[in-house]
Amino acid sequence: MFSRLPHPFVSSTASQRDEILENVNDPLWQRFLLEAESHFQKAGSIGQPKAGQLFCHDGKLDEVMAMAVLAYVRDDTGYWHQVGDWLRSLLKIYESLKDEWEIRYRQLTIGRIPESAMSNPRQFIDTFTPAYWLEGGFMIMVLDLYDMLEAYKPNELTNDEKHHLEELLISFASRYIYHEESNKFSNRGLWANNGILAAALVHPNPKTADILLEQSWERYQIFRSTFFDDCLHGEGSTSYHVMSVEGVFYYALTASTVFKDRDCYEGRKPENPELQNLRYPDYVSIARAYYQTAIPGPTPMSSPRGAAFFKPVSINPAFLHAYSMSKCPELGWMIRQRASSINSKMPTPLKVSNYDILGLGLYEPLKSFWVYRPIEEVRPPRRRFHVFPDHGEVFSRSSWKPDATCVTARFGYEGSGKGHRDHGHVTLYHSGLKVLADPFPEGEIDGHDSSLFHNTVTLDNMEPRAVIGSISTPQSLFDADSFMILNRGGFIPPRNYLHDLREDANSWFCNQPHEPNHEYKRAVLHIHDQAVLIFDSVSRETSETQSPHIDWFFHSEFSPTLGTPDSVVQTEIYRLQKKKIIDSEQNLQRKFKISEKPVERGTSKEIQWKNSHHQATLRIYPQSRALQLSTSHDSLERKEWGKVRTEAYSSLRARQNGLNGSVLWVWDVTTPLIDVSTNTLEDGKFEVSIKRKSGSNLSWVVDFTENQTTLSVR
Repeated sequence: MFSRLPHPFVSSTASQRDEILENVNDPLWQRFLLEAESHFQKAGSIGQPKAGQLFCHDGKLDEVMAMAVLAYVRDDTGYWHQVGDWLRSLLKIYESLKDEWEIRYRQLTIGRIPESAMSNPRQFIDTFTPAYWLEGGFMIMVLDLYDMLEAYKPNELTNDEKHHLEELLISFASRYIYHEESNKFSNRGLWANNGILAAALVHPNPKTADILLEQSWERYQIFRSTFFDDCLHGEGSTSYHVMSVEGVFYYALTASTVFKDRDCYEGRKPENPELQNLRYPDYVSIARAYYQTAIPGPTPMSSPRGAAFFKPVSINPAFLHAYSMSKCPELGWMIRQRASSINSKMPTPLKVSNYDILGLGLYEPLKSFWVYRPIEEVRPPRRRFHVFPDHGEVFSRSSWKPDATCVTARFGYEGSGKGHRDHGHVTLYHSGLKVLADPFPEGEIDGHDSSLFHNTVTLDNMEPRAVIGSISTPQSLFDADSFMILNRGGFIPPRNYLHDLREDANSWFCNQPHEPNHEYKRAVLHIHDQAVLIFDSVSRETSETQSPHIDWFFHSEFSPTLGTPDSVVQTEIYRLQKKKIIDSEQNLQRKFKISEKPVERGTSKEIQWKNSHHQATLRIYPQSRALQLSTSHDSLERKEWGKVRTEAYSSLRARQNGLNGSVLWVWDVTTPLIDVSTNTLEDGKFEVSIKRKSGSNLSWVVDFTENQTTLSVR
């Protein structure tokens, strides 16, 4: 079957060579080629794969893929031969491992756990790479290189070598399919499924190949439904989104040459309510959403919840392909803007970590070069306000300029993404600075998935029960956006759950939602380039403790001017429900510096938040009871370009005693330009009057009884 396809992984034919070679004139590709040639002149030859680390990557160039591009552009037989040598070295490793793999595979299929499974037999699979979930991406790369040689140097590999490469791909499929069936699906399933598709294309048995193809197609639909609805930005990680779009791209590009009667790029919105769990957006919409949710500012590929992986995805093939399909000038503008932003900071276009380069498809010049076409038409996006109801996210930005303010909010049910307790979580960026941040680290810290580490609430030193959120009355004026977030009860939404609820993986998608023990409503007003107002209401009927209280948390890269060096330090224990085992609990110890005087109802408190060059102002208006303020400090380690850097976050905790509470928070990102006053219209209904030194005055009515907000110009 593979031999009958028109080289889907090369994505071109000989007649297109002149058109493709025009890419060499592009400054980015010219730079890539010059750096690649310089690298190989110094290195002498391409590096060879090694068992356990098959990336051939030293932080400067992804060598084998760079060599393939050079071989094509220069039409150099010597370069092609080095690509062939790389694959031959890979086959030697495979030959040395396959007998051992076969023995361990048979042990697993009869219920015996090999010693090499170590402490995690549920996710054990023999791999070339250090992590099993990278295999799908790795197998696609192998097929890429194989297809390159078949298209341009078909005699480089002998028939016997080709046979063994196909055997390797089939071996991968048999092991990974077993892994998926015994351990359900992982969030990397889109990439693993591409490995199964690759195996189907090279399998010598037509019946087996057809079975693999249909299995890949069924998984493709299920993965798209579950992963994109629940986790498009659920974790806030740029790499997850790129991994997903790339996974769809690779599958659709190849499968469309196999399934002639199926549209592999279309979305799905079934009319049958029973099939709602198989809905998913179309391919171009997924790619466009990635850019719509990019945070303005100097941070390359920043993400809505602070979990960005800093990777040069400047000419990522999936997004380029989406542009070539749609010719959307806004998508073209976004690609060009992000490419310019990133490349201006990059020492080389290919400086990425070996951990992500293959499995997550974050940057693959082999594919990008063939898909890339010049961006012909660009137009800045017109919309600034985006609501993603399926993903439970809101994005409001003042503009598409680097110095814009951007407010994001999470209202999806808890259990999406990685099961973080982040219902109502809000971030605020100004000129790329994290005024209100999410200190989710790339590395683990204890309790990072708890509400303590998000800009939301905890109740009686316990995480709130998992809830399912919704958004009410989103409204956009010319320079302000308003909406309300609320929870609507604990039930499982219409998704296709793929995990055993008893396993750790449950935290990825459903997270045991409960009937909530509280109502939490959060109204948000973003006044562009000036401030964000957050009006909160928390109510409960009962409490498990004799001294009920509500803790609000806010996290920032700025430091608050609150308290003194000799402020009283208080250690408190918070009870967390961990998701690895149903209803398991963990105590988390936190230290806080307690401020001297509480902020009484009917008064306000102003706090300056500063870093070395900028400042923001927080004004607090308690509406029900007094607030006791305290601060804490966290230092987190984050990997960047193979190095570890430390990020410091300051946290403000505001405690209000009682079952119910209501507070208005006003965050100014400039020298205060607004004056705020509140008026209680009736129980649960407030009017906030906003006077501005620049721009029209605003009236913002927040009705917690009817769950709505109304924004108007005064």
